[in-house]
Amino acid sequence: MFFNDNCNLESSWRKEVESTMKWTMELQQKNFPRCDLYEVDEGFILEAEIPGIKIGDIHVRLEKDVCILTGTCRTMKDGMRYHLKERPHLRFEKKITLPSHINKEGIRYSLTDGLLTIKLPVENEEVALFIQRED
Repeated sequence: MFFNDNCNLESSWRKEVESTMKWTMELQQKNFPRCDLYEVDEGFILEAEIPGIKIGDIHVRLEKDVCILTGTCRTMKDGMRYHLKERPHLRFEKKITLPSHINKEGIRYSLTDGLLTIKLPVENEEVALFIQRED
């Protein structure tokens, strides 16, 4: 998986390294991408660090009050023999619970310099109308 078969590592050590690397990649996948969610006058801004990914490889969807980010980081290059591989090639899904109802039609996102910015406008809350009684 991570080493080619011609590698001269002892079999038991190689299995231990493979297991550790797999565990590390699973942990990275679970915590990827790192996000910030903050409130602005118009609603919320969700920012996610996703370096090296193309906007076409990112999908944003809203289910009730949960924003779901999915995508694929493609860091493996065909035909390369890696001597060091620290950047994972992974699929990710991150769910972020939002603190308020979002206007689904108003959601916009962009990707600039590895930072995904999602604008999440809040739905207009219904205003209670008090009707005065005629006497």
